Amino acid sequence: MARSTPTSRQQKIRAMSKKYNNSFSVGLAPKNGIPGESGPMPVPSGFYDPDTEYIRTKAQAPIVMSRENGKYYLLEKFGITKGVDPVTDSSGTWALFDHLQYVFAEIIMANYAKIAGGVHYDDKLMSQYGKEGNEENSNYENYTGEGGSWQPNILLDFLTGKVRFNIAEIIGNIKAGSGNIGSFTIQNGNLVSDYYFGHTVNGIYMIVHGGITLNDREIKLSDSFGGVVGYPQVHTRSISFKATDITIKTEITGFPNPSETILEIRSSGIYRDGVQIL
Repeated sequence: MARSTPTSRQQKIRAMSKKYNNSFSVGLAPKNGIPGESGPMPVPSGFYDPDTEYIRTKAQAPIVMSRENGKYYLLEKFGITKGVDPVTDSSGTWALFDHLQYVFAEIIMANYAKIAGGVHYDDKLMSQYGKEGNEENSNYENYTGEGGSWQPNILLDFLTGKVRFNIAEIIGNIKAGSGNIGSFTIQNGNLVSDYYFGHTVNGIYMIVHGGITLNDREIKLSDSFGGVVGYPQVHTRSISFKATDITIKTEITGFPNPSETILEIRSSGIYRDGVQIL
């Protein structure tokens, strides 16, 4: 039986198949059939520092960022490298990163790098917008720490765990063991507020120290004054509000004439020093 001759179209298809099969085979298969070694893992190492020793091994290769031009460089030379500026290097010690690698390094190591709507700085993630004085702006490059002139609207400190919001709306439970709420401080499960004011008694000016304590059992207000030159007595006054009673206590210590008076208002009547008077 006579063998059919391939058409011109069939010949083209076979030629293309042979061409691309050879191209993929050459590109994918190792020459000796043995898989090659894995390359080193790039390790972000911050800004380039001429006094730092950078070490390249088979397992890892440092990446640095130049303060001079803002670009990233990978250490190509094996062993220890020190004092070789990647910007001016002509020995092949450092290699410039490509754009894809810029994105990787930008996210995990560079100060002021943007992550979605946030900005990375050291161990912190902060909002792009904040305040500089009374002005709201996005000058986040001016951030130098919590004492700086520019402060973000949101700050997440991953090192200390501190979180700061200019405005926070929290729906759910809040559990706090310490901190401040307005003028109140959380102390041992209580909300405590201290205050001071001047007071003159018998022509002697003195400072009155007062405070408010709130917890799940009572609200207590107290203050004290005295114990100064010319007025040795110390007056302590307090009023406590509970679900069962209200207690007013006045105490004078020191000399002359120390005394203590307790007035209680209960559901059964009014008591003075434990004796019902009404």
